[in-house]
Amino acid sequence: MKRLLLIIFFLEFITSLHGAVHLQSVDSAVTPDRARVCDPFTHAVTLRGTGLDKLKIVLPETKSYFPEPEDKKKKSADKTDNDENMPPLYAVKSAELIPGRDADSETLTAKLIILYMKPGTYTLPEIKITGEDGVPIGYRPQSVTVIETNLEGAFEEIEGPLESAADYRRMALVAAAAIAVIALSMAAGIYLYRRWKKDKSAADALPVIPPYMRFIAELESFNPEECIASGRVKEYVFGMSIAFRHLLSAQFGVDAAEMTTDEIRAGLKKFMPAELYSVYADEIMGAMDFWDISKFAAFTPSADMMRENLREARNIAAKITAEEGGDVEPGV
Repeated sequence: MKRLLLIIFFLEFITSLHGAVHLQSVDSAVTPDRARVCDPFTHAVTLRGTGLDKLKIVLPETKSYFPEPEDKKKKSADKTDNDENMPPLYAVKSAELIPGRDADSETLTAKLIILYMKPGTYTLPEIKITGEDGVPIGYRPQSVTVIETNLEGAFEEIEGPLESAADYRRMALVAAAAIAVIALSMAAGIYLYRRWKKDKSAADALPVIPPYMRFIAELESFNPEECIASGRVKEYVFGMSIAFRHLLSAQFGVDAAEMTTDEIRAGLKKFMPAELYSVYADEIMGAMDFWDISKFAAFTPSADMMRENLREARNIAAKITAEEGGDVEPGV
């Protein structure tokens, strides 16, 4: 009888253990631990054990994060100004949970890719992990060191101050040029109006310019290659950003020019066809993140980085506007 009771107790004990969470280890790592402004850091927290699907893991949102204001009492009043004028401290580019299995247990890895936009030493964002009983599960926090890109401090040529006479001459030339442009614009407008009025049917038959051709024309109007060659970084990134937003607006029927990068990131899945979103969404946001980082971060991208960005932007534009059955393939 005692043996039977022991067997029953043992079976109940084994049954109670079935499906419970058993953690063998929790490891955290970051690669690399030292990099330049806007270089990616990969942060991974790996759990090993059984029943890991019962854990609650909350990952940081994929967006830009701004530093806390020094005067927290004014935080709510200055929120709009901070969002518009203060550069972000860091951005979480991606966050995912990766289940797996090793030799004798289950594994679950929480993986973040993070970009820091200011030099300094930072503790990485927290990944919140709690057990099925609601008790937090800790891990060793990781920190990284972010260094400036232009450590050599290379100088650039800066145009010296103008003499007063030269300044006045330049102002006169600018005013004359502006008047000439206005006169030519008015003449061109009158000419086009008369031509349209004379043959309205011919004007109505003109083909609509496709979004990709409008995008290429807009690039040609501000000449990004010349901006790169002459080191006009701000002009390049602002020009590329607005031209690409105009492309998204014309292609998908949204007002992307009035949207922030985070709003576009959240809206892509809504206004892009599913087959395009699954293939090109990451490429689109990678290009737009580059322009934002170049506008706000404390670094200047190299000419090679901008040329590669220009090539990628043109390829993405061709891909998302290509007709079905076209010869543009993913990754070209």
